[in-house]
Amino acid sequence: SASTLDFGSDPVGTATASRRVLISNAGNASLTLGAITLAGAAAADYALSGSCTTGLVLVAGASCYVDVTFDATVVGTRAASVSIAANGPTPLSVALSGSGTAATAVASSDGPLPLWSFAALALALGGVARRRLMRSSR
Repeated sequence: SASTLDFGSDPVGTATASRRVLISNAGNASLTLGAITLAGAAAADYALSGSCTTGLVLVAGASCYVDVTFDATVVGTRAASVSIAANGPTPLSVALSGSGTAATAVASSDGPLPLWSFAALALALGGVARRRLMRSSR
């Protein structure tokens, strides 16, 4: 599976969809997984779940997965790594990268208008309504 997962840009406080790391035993002997850990300065911005667990034995040809999500806590580049210890020749490691961006306000017509909009509307329409009223009463 990939040695790097890039989550791109994500607004602070909004979790991304998970990205999957597939661990497969391509050898002939059983592979026993050790600790699955996050490391790095921004490790707290990532979360792990999935079917790979500490102590899981993958027989030849078997596989499991680790799902990784990114939820930036601050604006800027956020790097970490996930390491999976095993009884194989080298630990498995996947670099994680993402960038936290400032959350933006989204205009929506689903809710009520802010009070200042009503006040501006009343002022704007008030003069027009008064003029029409005065013209129609003459």
